[in-house]
This record gives sequence, structure tokens and C-alpha cells, in this order.
Amino acid sequence: MDLDFRQWVLDPNPESDLYWQTWMKNNPGDVHELRLAKELLLKIEFQDSKSGDERYNRVLENVLAGRYSDRGSTAFKRRNILGYTRKYLKVAAVLLLAGFLFIYYYNSDTTFDKQVVTKSEIILKENPAGRKSQVFLPDGTVVWLNSESRVTYVVNIETNKRIVNLVGEAFFDVAKDKDRPFIVKTSNCSIEAIGTQFNVKAYPEDLSHHVSLAEGIVSVLGTDEQEPDGVILKPGESLSVNEQGRKSKTTFNQEVILGWRIGILHFEGASLSEVIHKLERWYGKEFLIEGSSGVGDWSFTSEFHNETLENVLRSMSYAKGFDYQIDDKSVKLIFNEK
Repeated sequence: MDLDFRQWVLDPNPESDLYWQTWMKNNPGDVHELRLAKELLLKIEFQDSKSGDERYNRVLENVLAGRYSDRGSTAFKRRNILGYTRKYLKVAAVLLLAGFLFIYYYNSDTTFDKQVVTKSEIILKENPAGRKSQVFLPDGTVVWLNSESRVTYVVNIETNKRIVNLVGEAFFDVAKDKDRPFIVKTSNCSIEAIGTQFNVKAYPEDLSHHVSLAEGIVSVLGTDEQEPDGVILKPGESLSVNEQGRKSKTTFNQEVILGWRIGILHFEGASLSEVIHKLERWYGKEFLIEGSSGVGDWSFTSEFHNETLENVLRSMSYAKGFDYQIDDKSVKLIFNEK
């Protein structure tokens, strides 16, 4: 496509506009054809124009043959106008030809499959170790995302469901929409809600995934698509689902299960490996153990409210008898050999 012609049609300047206005005054018989070319470039459909196919074919023949008169220009010399006319009408010919092809195929008996392509956007939010965040989804749902956790959400208003995929732990305050259920999927289960609040703990190392309901009602299904009905939870109830889809319902302590959102770090009969893993995730540091062969059975129960790592380790070391060193990226726990 000639860039000068395109610029005049889409972004005219005084010089090009003066030329074409003068040319149209001196060539009134060719103005209609030139305007057709301009309309094509501006993507104006003209299939319903009063001029039929015969008219368009004649215009095309005239353009291709260069049969345009140069009638008495007073502003430009004959040779210059003819040169410009041929230059720009070559462009018009190409555009008119494309228009004729469009009209032919549009009006022919050829049928085309019309597929509606829905544009979807995938939102990904993830936290490294030592970081927690709050995520606001487009539907109004608020998600509290724990450390080493990830959620993906497909934005598509034309579907009748709102689906979130979770790896790790998150608390959901779901915006109500009775026509579009909210579904959280983990590798072990699927939780469906309309408007409610619940916690899901589904880390990759967890053999069972836990759904704990704070408010409203949810239905929990395993990964078996043939499963007819889900397990209904009421506030204060928790459901664990293992890899085989087996379910076990219990009650839960909300401060213990949901306290991570407000900085409560809780241990209940935790082994040394469980304590270390939780501290690594909570504070984002690597833990190294020295001289733990004589530790024996290790069980630790305690609760910390928005405490620094230094305070947590100081308290823990008094109870369990170890020393510690905190560096920029790592922590060393030193146990005295017995």
C-alpha cells in the first residue's frame, strides 16, 4: 500500500489535502471512484451501495486501464497531475479489487464456520517463602495468600463458573454471585461456593488437603468426576481429602487454622522437621542443623503472635536446649551432643 495515499486518508496534512481537493475539483467525473477507494481504506462496507457489481467492475477496469482524464487543472501542470493520479489510483485499484473479492465471497453460496473466540486472561499470583499477600480478584473476591503459595484465576465473564487453581494455602472471602459459583481446585479436591469464607491448605508435600469453613456453606468434591455429590460443610467444620479422595470431617480451632492471616504462628506437637519446615516457610530462610543425632523424639507446642525470628528461636532454644546463629539468608541450629 502506498504510504502517502494512506497518510492522506488516515492522517491528512495541509499539503496532501490541498492536492487532492484541487484534483477532485478538476476531475469531477472521477471523484466518486476516488471516494470509493478512500472508503475501502477506512474499512467502510459498501456492499449495499446502489452501484451494482457491473458498476464496480467498470470502475475497476477504468482504474486498471488508467482511463482518467486530466481536465484543465489550474493549480498544477498536466504532467504532474497525471503522474500523481496514476500513482495513487494504483493504490485505489488494489483496494477496489480487495473489496470486490470480499463482496463476491460474502454474497456467494460459500458458507463459513463462525467461531466465537472469547478472550481470556489468566491472573497468576504467587508468594515466595517469607511473604504473605492479599489478592483482589476481578469479581470482587478477596484472597489472603500464604507463603510459598500460588493461585491462578481465569478471567472470562462469558463462562458460568469462577475457577481458581491453588497450590499452597489461601483464605477466600468470596464475592456473592448466585449465577456463577466460585470453585477452588487443588490436586486432591474441588471446593464450590457462592458467597462464603473458607481456608484451603494444599501444599505439594501435604498428603491430605484441608478445607476449613469460617462462614457460609461449601461443597467439597474429590477428583473423581463420577462422584455424584460433594460433602457439605458448615461454619466451624473442616474436611481433609487425601490423594485417593477419601474424606474425613472434623471441627477446628479457628485461631489455630486461620491465625496465619494475622501473624499467629502455631505449633501443636510438632516434630523437629515440621518445626524447621514451618519456620523456613514463615521467615523465608534456610535452616541448617548441626549435631541433631542426639535429639531423640522431638515434640514442640507453642504459639507466637507477630514475633521476630530472633524471639521465636530464643524461646524455643530455652525449651529444647539448642544454640542458634542467624545469618542474612540462613539459620543454623546447634544441638549439643549427649
